[in-house]
Amino acid sequence: MIFFDTHSHIIPNLDDGPDDESETLELLKLYQTRNIKKIICTPHIYHGLYENSKDSILAKFKILKKLIRDNNIEIEVYPASEVMAYIGLEKDLFSDKILTVNDEKKFVFIEFPLTGYPAFVEDMVFKVQVAGLIPILSHPERYAAIVKNPLKIFDYLDREILIQMNSGSITGKFGKNVLKTAEFILKHKLFHFVGTDTHSISSRRPDLPEAYEKCKTYLNEEELKIIFKDNPEALISNERIQYLEPIPYESQEKKIFGFFKKIFNSD
Repeated sequence: MIFFDTHSHIIPNLDDGPDDESETLELLKLYQTRNIKKIICTPHIYHGLYENSKDSILAKFKILKKLIRDNNIEIEVYPASEVMAYIGLEKDLFSDKILTVNDEKKFVFIEFPLTGYPAFVEDMVFKVQVAGLIPILSHPERYAAIVKNPLKIFDYLDREILIQMNSGSITGKFGKNVLKTAEFILKHKLFHFVGTDTHSISSRRPDLPEAYEKCKTYLNEEELKIIFKDNPEALISNERIQYLEPIPYESQEKKIFGFFKKIFNSD
């Protein structure tokens, strides 16, 4: 199977990804061994930490493209960014200061803080949608607020917020609580993409094949194709993203009630 990574930090010397071109080249060679042939590059835009912009990312993206060409690497890359939520994000998107997926001004990766849940994020995401863009929430299974209440993902889907999970979350690399949340999202089919969130050779290596194998427990062949092939291709082609059919949540109390009801009704 040929894989498509929808979330990565492989552009050199831009954020907390590779420090230089040699490290990026090493990563790209690792990607090849994993049969990952397409990569969306999502460097951070994070005020106060990584002060990147559309222009600075595209400039470094050209360096990445040249590195790939000069070394005969058979991988296609696409520019994007991962924006830490902030007040006024929708204004910067509207004025074209933020790099959307493939610079198509349709899809944008947004992340929330891992701890805490700022009061402004709900309104901010709504304003992004009003501005005509489709938000993709990066790795929500890692957010403490979602780990505490994974039912929130149902609300995101109702509001047409797309969900990207990390392959490392699915394979258990972020601990048992994140794994449990990822499995909840998998079980209820509440996501649209899987990305590696690769940063370096030593940190968050590209493990899409392992995540794919784990997803086989929860998804049929057609659903696997949607998540790992069709939706990533639609993302870079500005096309409609497909939703899986969500499985409704049933509380433990409701299951127990249903069990006893079934027993008594059988009499």
